[in-house]
Amino acid sequence: MIRKLLITSLLLASVINGGCAFSRSVGEATSQVPKAMALLAPVYQAPVQQGNVVTQNQVNQLQPGMSKRQVNFLLGTTLLVDPFHQNRWDYFYSYEKAGDLEQKENLTVLFDDNRLVSIQGDFHPEPYDAMQEQEDIVVEVPDQEEDTGYITRMLRAISLDEDS
Repeated sequence: MIRKLLITSLLLASVINGGCAFSRSVGEATSQVPKAMALLAPVYQAPVQQGNVVTQNQVNQLQPGMSKRQVNFLLGTTLLVDPFHQNRWDYFYSYEKAGDLEQKENLTVLFDDNRLVSIQGDFHPEPYDAMQEQEDIVVEVPDQEEDTGYITRMLRAISLDEDS
């Protein structure tokens, strides 16, 4: 009985070990297939756009002293949040076509005491003289609605809540 168990376990171990070696050699061969196919027939690669699209017009609207909320309203939510630099927001954008990087832009806005103090990166606000041709743009950020729970909304709907 023990002899049969020992032979069976050795046979099973050798099959598993051989299977791993086979799958490793097959894996190496199949990793070369896409490269060879790309040489024989071109493969369509979809353009890849990542990040925040920031325009020069948006950057021109930024003014020192704006609140974080106003900057967020103008530029959108930053994709990169650094917990060690709460007063720094980075906006990145890249466009890749057929595997080649076509466009790459970045913009960094810095705050001090929740107020905009500096803009760095590929975009810089145009001088005021160049902007005088454009009409003045006033950015008004709507008030943020209070996030209420389901029960509070139900109580308000039937007029039992104290706030309504």
